[in-house]
Amino acid sequence: GTVPSFAMHGRNPEIVDGAGTVLRTDNVKALAFDKGVVKYNDNLLLPLFPEQTVEFMIKAGPQSSMAGIVRSNVCRRDADAPAWGLSFADVANATALRLRCSMQFDTGEVDTSRINENMSSVVVGDNRWHHIAMTIKPYRDNEGARKTTICVYKDYGKDTNGEPSWTKTVSGWLFYGTGNASVWLGATSSTTSFFKGQLDELRISQGILEPSEFLRSAKNGMAILVR
Repeated sequence: GTVPSFAMHGRNPEIVDGAGTVLRTDNVKALAFDKGVVKYNDNLLLPLFPEQTVEFMIKAGPQSSMAGIVRSNVCRRDADAPAWGLSFADVANATALRLRCSMQFDTGEVDTSRINENMSSVVVGDNRWHHIAMTIKPYRDNEGARKTTICVYKDYGKDTNGEPSWTKTVSGWLFYGTGNASVWLGATSSTTSFFKGQLDELRISQGILEPSEFLRSAKNGMAILVR
């Protein structure tokens, strides 16, 4: 659906990509959240993106426990379980991020909390603008088993020499369920764990992007964009 026009406060109008190139000089609005949720309930074709790069700009202070930022919902018996979901950490006055992922194994079994942990190395709740990127790479190992490697980059990897701030490899592939691959912004659910702050330049791209490619043209020409 159409994204509402939200007020922007104190935003530098320039958007710079991972290579340091100015992409936009007229960015004068961002999505401002305060106990609100933006839902895209149509099928966004995310299951057709086996490899994904999820990016956004964020500005926020310390948050309540597990305040939701962006998540792709799973339509199954555990309604609160996302295929993937980025939130703030499971602590009071959280400043670091948390990731939860649901994985399906070759047996058909699903673990809705295969990844469910705080990322203390990814701190964004300091009331400054930050760029966050998450890459999701499914593959089969040498023995043919399903594996997925997820990397999270903060500010294009500038403080980590281009390396991820957090990375993890687990068994299984992302599980989207059998329903629509909807995307929610601003909360962990419709009624709890609300995010308070601003988001901008959300993009879910097909393929794995390198830090120098963040916010630039998607490699495979297919992306979901919220500006």
